[in-house]
Amino acid sequence: MATAPVAQMSIRQLHEAAPSNGGGVAAAEDAASARSIYWWRNFMLMSLLFALCDGIASFAIGLASSALDPLVGRVGTGLLFLAMVVSALTAGPAAVKVLGSKSGLLLGLSLQAAFAVLFALAAQQVPGTAPQWCSYLLGGVISGSGSGIAWTAQGTFFAQSVKLVATGQRQEATHHESLQVQVTTVSRPAASTDPEVFCRAVSAEASFHRSPSPSLMPPQRFPRAVTIGTSWTVGDRSRSRSLSLVTLRQNIFTSHVSAESEPDFEEEDSSETTAALAGRFAAVLLIVDVLVKVISGLLQGSFLQWHFLASPMSRVTVLYALALISVASATLSATLVEPKREVPQSLLRRTSVTPCQALCAAVALWPSRKIWLLSFTNIAFGLSAGYMNGVVNTDLAAASPSFGEASIGTLMALTSLLASLLAWPLSKMSAYTGKGFVLGLGSLALAVIPLAVVLGQPDEANSFWGPWLLVLYALQGLGRSVYEGANRAIFADMFSEEESSGAFANCMMQSGLAFFTSFLLQVFLPGSACDTAVAVIVVGSSAMALPGYFVARRL
Repeated sequence: MATAPVAQMSIRQLHEAAPSNGGGVAAAEDAASARSIYWWRNFMLMSLLFALCDGIASFAIGLASSALDPLVGRVGTGLLFLAMVVSALTAGPAAVKVLGSKSGLLLGLSLQAAFAVLFALAAQQVPGTAPQWCSYLLGGVISGSGSGIAWTAQGTFFAQSVKLVATGQRQEATHHESLQVQVTTVSRPAASTDPEVFCRAVSAEASFHRSPSPSLMPPQRFPRAVTIGTSWTVGDRSRSRSLSLVTLRQNIFTSHVSAESEPDFEEEDSSETTAALAGRFAAVLLIVDVLVKVISGLLQGSFLQWHFLASPMSRVTVLYALALISVASATLSATLVEPKREVPQSLLRRTSVTPCQALCAAVALWPSRKIWLLSFTNIAFGLSAGYMNGVVNTDLAAASPSFGEASIGTLMALTSLLASLLAWPLSKMSAYTGKGFVLGLGSLALAVIPLAVVLGQPDEANSFWGPWLLVLYALQGLGRSVYEGANRAIFADMFSEEESSGAFANCMMQSGLAFFTSFLLQVFLPGSACDTAVAVIVVGSSAMALPGYFVARRL
């Protein structure tokens, strides 16, 4: 009976035509594929649960100054961001070091869920009363601490999951190549049927396929943010940086993975797996963030400036419903499987961060003039983001006859969505014009926000600008896209691999403390004085962003 050509044989025929040990190779290939899919699904479940808790907390933070007494909201949110910075640099790494990535996630998400419950409770209280103060201040400290722990744990979970998925894919490819070699020997009549000769042939050909050529060597690894938006080409080194495009808190709360090799762990090229998992994580984070904010508005009968029906649910009811979802998500995170059980100990040592390591790395760069020359965009963004949350949302959007308090969620969703949509065209623009032009564009957008409020004076007489108030949210989206894109790419370009962890820690500290300062100004200065002070600082910082960048390039 004539044998069909190999190209026309079915998978079943290939297995039957292979030598006796071919079934074992096929079984190993199936097992490797199943392991890879298993860890992929485990990671995607983590991404969904994490996104739900984070998106609900982000929505509550943006709503705080309008849903609560303005003073309570501003003080509590300021404390939240201060606690977040401290936790991310100290408590977060320590908790993950002791508990591991899964238990660290469970703790961090549980604290975020507790904040959602406390915020709903605070919104139910009489504005300005002691119960509201206690509920939101306690919730702010809890949320800030939980955010630092959750993002650090997510970073470790991400790094370990990448290795497991990449290892499974590599093993699957290796077994598939071995099976192809075996089938090829079957289709060659002149080939030896001696088992020893066959095994040597399979081993030699499989080794050839696995041997990396100089042009296919894995790229040098750099520590990177886990939350991913758009890859930016960084300097002459052409490093690909994974950039977050979701919230201010999505900074560098991630483990530092050393590039040192270990003799008991084979280093495989996992860059494609890293990009794939990071892209999925970013997509889930963005989609959930936007959906939470849009659905909250729809449940109150509003979408931007359109009010299509009477509110089917009260604001407090919506907040309790979101808190219930957050609690359920945190509880379900206990069902995750920790990658630690399967990852070699050498990798665990390298994906763990010692307590205060991020803080020490940040402080070590303080004598460098580059850190301060590049700080102006971080300062402008932090002040502007706090101004949008504490002033524009509360005093303008909530009071606007065109929008109202129920539309604040969809307005914030517009900023998030626009920041992501602008990432790709801005990255292309940067390739043609240079990062300086894009940085200047973002700085200008941030400066216009408080300046327009000071000069345009939106109030009841002009209906708070009507639908034109959307322009402020669009400008914030542009500024955030530049901050989280070109700005971080510049930080990556200006500092070496060894310095990058400390550089991004400083980036996070500068923007986080600027956010805190923005709320301090709102607390201690009257409305018009606060607007003027923020405008002066943001305009001054934005004006210094480009000169600082060009001077830093020369150092």
